[in-house]
Order: sequence, then C-alpha cells, then structure tokens
Amino acid sequence: TPLWQFSIIVSQQSATTLTIATVALATGGALSVLAGTYPGAVLLLAAVGLVVAQRSNLARAIRTPSSNRRRRRLGIAGVLSVVFVAAAASWVQATGEDHISGASLVLHNAVGVPAMLGAIGFLVAGLLTPVSSSRADATARP
Repeated sequence: TPLWQFSIIVSQQSATTLTIATVALATGGALSVLAGTYPGAVLLLAAVGLVVAQRSNLARAIRTPSSNRRRRRLGIAGVLSVVFVAAAASWVQATGEDHISGASLVLHNAVGVPAMLGAIGFLVAGLLTPVSSSRADATARP
C-alpha cells in the first residue's frame, strides 16, 4: 500500500484509541464522583486535558467524510438515548420503593451515566460529521 494510505489508517486508529481513552477517563471520573470518591475527579481533568491537547486529531477524525459515518454516529446516539431513558425510568421506579439498596443505585448510575454521556457525545459527533459528497450531490440535484 502507498505511504499516504498507511498514514490515513494509522491516523484513524489513533483517533479511535484517543476517543476510547477519553471516554473511559471521563466515565471513570464521573462514576467515581457520583460514588462519592472525589479524588476520582482527577480522571475528569485528565479527560479534559487529553481532549484539549489532542483536539486537532479528534477534529480530523470527526470531520472525515464517509457515507455511513454520520448515520452510524446518530444511530448510536439514539440507541444510547433509549438505554439512558430506560435506566432513568428504572431508577425512578426503584426510588419509589421503601428501601433501595446501594448496589441498585450504583448499577443504575453505572448504566445511565455512561449512556447519557455517550448519547450526547455521539450526537455532537454525528452533527459535526459532514454529509458525504456523494449523498450531498444526490440531494443537490433538482
């Protein structure tokens, strides 16, 4: 393969790794703060620092046009939204009981918070992803 194709593949893989690392740090930080372990907020700060330091790599990864990338990101945002709403509804039902266990609260937060953050992240990424040129040309025709 030519060198430029190799650099595109490496760039896409590093952007994916960077995105996964950022989401993992942010989720771990949010869960630790929600669990009352406030030193875990350092993970949130690390996620913010990673995003700020690598914003050009993340921007390039988001803006790469692909015929299915926008649709896939918006679809994932929709699925995560449904998961969040189900977790929130389950939490409301569980808190209506006389006694709720700490494990139940942790489980609801472990599912609901990452789903909410992921839905927001994928929605923003999907909205920032440009429509592919072939689809834009097809819709531009009279």
